[in-house]
Amino acid sequence: MRRFIFLDIDSVLNSRDWNHLYRDNDNFKYNPDIDPDIDFRAVKRINKLVEVTGAEIILSSSWRFYFIETVNRLAHSGLKYKIKDFIKGEECIYDENWPDVKHPTRGDLIRDFIRENPCDNYVILDDINDMTKEQQPHLVHTTFEHGFTDQDLEKAINILNK
Repeated sequence: MRRFIFLDIDSVLNSRDWNHLYRDNDNFKYNPDIDPDIDFRAVKRINKLVEVTGAEIILSSSWRFYFIETVNRLAHSGLKYKIKDFIKGEECIYDENWPDVKHPTRGDLIRDFIRENPCDNYVILDDINDMTKEQQPHLVHTTFEHGFTDQDLEKAINILNK
């Protein structure tokens, strides 16, 4: 059984909560083992999600354009599992100056990835909701304020284990 975790990073593995904690904690701020842009607590939740579900991590974040650096930073922040792949293409945000032009969304790129790499189930961890109607039940919609929380982890586990 093949399952995917489509992983965004900004507002999933970092958040306002993390920024405040990092900035206000001298043990974190001056520790070279702690990446200021990646909340190691959220990374631990990703590890648990993989452990419980056996899903493969697919990078859907714009950080995919710096794939090797991103993989290294995530490993440095405690990610125990290999990122198997990343979505291809560049998504665009709707441009009101060109309303007739169809721009691919992240949801479109995820759909294309699944068409090329069939799976039994998947979850999308993202703060942006530009997913297709069919993808909505697979979305764990995170926030900039809190990132990937324990509640989000439970929701992701439930989605993948259906």
